[in-house]
Amino acid sequence: MQWLRIIAVNLNRLDESLKQIEDITRFYLEDRSLLSQIRRTRTLFLQFKRLLPLARIIGARRSQEDLGRKTGFDSLKMKTATGSILSCLSRAKESARIIEETIKTVEPRLSHYMKDIRFKIYDLEKNIMIVQVKRFDPSLQAIIDEQYISLPHLENTVMTLARNGATMTQLRIKKMDDRRFLMIAR
Repeated sequence: MQWLRIIAVNLNRLDESLKQIEDITRFYLEDRSLLSQIRRTRTLFLQFKRLLPLARIIGARRSQEDLGRKTGFDSLKMKTATGSILSCLSRAKESARIIEETIKTVEPRLSHYMKDIRFKIYDLEKNIMIVQVKRFDPSLQAIIDEQYISLPHLENTVMTLARNGATMTQLRIKKMDDRRFLMIAR
């Protein structure tokens, strides 16, 4: 019965993640090719679900007693679009893998279907990130000037800015030769 609960929660998580990825590709990335790819993956997942003993799985839910029910149990604050996309893709991959392994306790013959879906999510992740990297978003630009920060702390500063929503960083160093500046900027 506990295995069914694990399957149930991960079916929900994967379903929600795939739908969120579809919405991201449709409304944020606006990429027809990615939208088609995610819809094919969601269709495969829905076909997989039809093969499951859903009545038994849903009957095993005990959401009122779920230790993870409290707000904030497994939530992270993502302040960038890329962070949010990666978080959603990670949830989908994790859930697919858990279902793939756990389904072996209930319907072993179905495990390979989920493995196929998991690898389609890997491919989708790669394609989404290729499109996302090409996007330019200067909505919050941070300017770092050599007068206000020491160079040994530069990398930590840039990472902190990115985690807190900076989408572009400009480095200003006027008293340095170009070769050294380029080395630091990279």
